[in-house]
Amino acid sequence: MAMWEVRANTDGVYVAATRRNPLIETSGQTYYHNNQPPPDVDSDEPAIIYRTYGRGRVIYCAALPENNYARLGHEPYRRLIANMVAWAARVLPPIRAEGLLNTEIIVNRLRKDWIVHLVTGFPQRAARFGQHRTSDTIEEIVSIPNVQLSLPSTVTAVYRIPSGEALPVVHLVSDARITIPNLEDWETLRLVGDFE
Repeated sequence: MAMWEVRANTDGVYVAATRRNPLIETSGQTYYHNNQPPPDVDSDEPAIIYRTYGRGRVIYCAALPENNYARLGHEPYRRLIANMVAWAARVLPPIRAEGLLNTEIIVNRLRKDWIVHLVTGFPQRAARFGQHRTSDTIEEIVSIPNVQLSLPSTVTAVYRIPSGEALPVVHLVSDARITIPNLEDWETLRLVGDFE
């Protein structure tokens, strides 16, 4: 898509990424899967710039990576957006699933505990033949073994709901970790600890 021309116009503004033109532009006759043509040489023109401002941090993108992610579903856009937000916020999310892009983590407070819902969805599969399309699969539950979660270091115990099974908590220097033996489409955990 079209990109604004940007430049680092003052001291303290840094370039995080430069624009890379496609080797061949797409057209009515030339098309690349997911509109991802092979890259040409780096243009050295800034595409993402960043700086600190007072006590805050600012990132500016010449294009709209969130629109590209919404249209293409290309995973590097998602990681780019997440990295920019984490850098600007100066903090990582308190609960992180290692390597699971399809898992949404929802955290709620129940008195002094945290209730954590892990919802893992996979795209429904269908095939198109001319004007005809097969039906979507209704639901496919995929069990993912040995999923690791990073948790706040103040977590003292983790229980699966509703079974009450305790998951061992391993305390590291800066956080705590648990391993869920098998994660399916919905998992609920109760985290006990000091979350004030």
